[in-house]
Amino acid sequence: DLIGKRGIEKVLEKNLRGTDGKTNVIRDIGASDEVSSISAVPGNYAVLTIDTDLQKAAEDSLAKHVAQISTADAGAAVVLDVTNGDVLAMANYPTYNPASFNQDYAELVQNSAKPIWNRAISGTYTPGSTLKPLIAISALESGAVTLNQQIVCNGIYDYYADYKPKCWIWSESHRTHGPQNVTQAIKNSCNCYFYEAGRLTGIDEMDRYAAEYGLGERTGIELPDEST
Repeated sequence: DLIGKRGIEKVLEKNLRGTDGKTNVIRDIGASDEVSSISAVPGNYAVLTIDTDLQKAAEDSLAKHVAQISTADAGAAVVLDVTNGDVLAMANYPTYNPASFNQDYAELVQNSAKPIWNRAISGTYTPGSTLKPLIAISALESGAVTLNQQIVCNGIYDYYADYKPKCWIWSESHRTHGPQNVTQAIKNSCNCYFYEAGRLTGIDEMDRYAAEYGLGERTGIELPDEST
């Protein structure tokens, strides 16, 4: 039998498989008689939340953009329904053709970009600016900043003597965002605001809220090999 070895086919193997049928036959020279027969029971089916058109768009866009980045040879993209968490698209690059997986296997395992690896759920990466709303919530809920309090973006965060990270707008054009409240800082993705808001909040409070929002935990997606 062919069995599900990866992804949703592996997770739902026992549901999708069904039960084999059985036929007992007595065979003599020149003749055979069926003694008993048990019909096969078809397996169940699964309805995925994946949107086919969106999945194709994600795969095509991912391949296009990785090709344009000189320092990247791989990537992943995930699209979620914000109302319920359903996965509408999950793309990896490079990927492989399931129809010719067996024939291509030797080449796939030797590819340094790891096309077999589902980096969308098994890879761990720094969160980048997606962490900023969490810092905002931590700062507001803990009282470290207020809703209308302004923090000035000078382009370079210079609170520390030995660590002076830059705001993206300074790196791109040597400009600043100037005074920012939390709403403006989220809109403009102002690095300097969130460096200072995070410092005022403290790592313990940020860590507590991160845990409440599930950072560092598995999502519970019905796929194997998810990393935290």
